Amino acid sequence: TRYYANIDFDIGLAPLTDDPFNWGKSDLKVLEYMARGIPWVASRIGPYSEPDIEGLDGKAGFLVDTIDEWVDAVCALIDEPSQAASMGEAGRAWVTEHRLGSVGALRREELFGLSELRGPDGSGLYDVVRRT
Repeated sequence: TRYYANIDFDIGLAPLTDDPFNWGKSDLKVLEYMARGIPWVASRIGPYSEPDIEGLDGKAGFLVDTIDEWVDAVCALIDEPSQAASMGEAGRAWVTEHRLGSVGALRREELFGLSELRGPDGSGLYDVVRRT
């Protein structure tokens, strides 16, 4: 996500071909787009056909099957900037709520009773479960 923080773009693209290699990939690219509040267009293949991402189709981005659908989805996001902004906000909210990671460090504290503490030698951060 740090990479994306240093560049500026309005639409995230995640094209995949339907082959065994791509079926083994993760949904990280779309998650990174959502963490930055960027609406996306992705192939309905492999990691993007999983229920979590399928449930975001039309809400945080678009899943597409054909070249015509790619064109329509990208054009819709270009032609409707307010819709694109809403989708970006919805994606960011979803990632923060459901996938935590580094964008949800404060939420992780709240949900799991975790706190980030320095290690015994004072270096590095560790997630430690509070014992009460």
